[in-house]
Amino acid sequence: SGINLSNARNVEIRALSLRGFTNGVKIVHGAGTTSTNNVIRGCDVSSNYYHGVAVISNGSDGNRVVSNWADGASSYQDYGILFREGDRNIASNNRLYDNQYGVVMDGVTRSNVVKRNLVYSNDYTGVYLAGNNVDDNFVLSNSFDGKGQYQDTGVYVSDGDGNEVVGNVAWDHSSVGVTVGGGSSSNLVEGNVIRSNNT
Repeated sequence: SGINLSNARNVEIRALSLRGFTNGVKIVHGAGTTSTNNVIRGCDVSSNYYHGVAVISNGSDGNRVVSNWADGASSYQDYGILFREGDRNIASNNRLYDNQYGVVMDGVTRSNVVKRNLVYSNDYTGVYLAGNNVDDNFVLSNSFDGKGQYQDTGVYVSDGDGNEVVGNVAWDHSSVGVTVGGGSSSNLVEGNVIRSNNT
């Protein structure tokens, strides 16, 4: 990774170019410790092999990924931002495009917030909540633009419960604006503008 934060607290990474690594920034924790309240702000985390920013493992909580840009076009970067296992993390005001996925939440992941991001022209999904332990997360006031032939779906909740998809704009996807499927229950989809998608 360009920067690896392990067992770190209250660190701010700001205004750096982190390109061409396995991950631009990776936040993890070790046994019996936590990585909390760190901030990734205003960085270029494009063209990495796996992810622009990866917040991984139980105990990586309360971190903020703010006002970064992740462009995967030259490397086929998997995810712009990944939240895996951690809780109460925030991704806001990021520009995420030309990745396979804009934001992915998987593992046991709860109470994370994805808000006010510009997410467009990713190969598959803008924000993907993947798995039956991805619960009580918030996808709020984002803009999802499929650009006609890219980005199948704006938001896809596959199996999680109690998630909220509210106040987003999702248009011009090759498939649908918002999908809630699998064994999902008690999710809220409200106040979104969904238009000009192909199905």
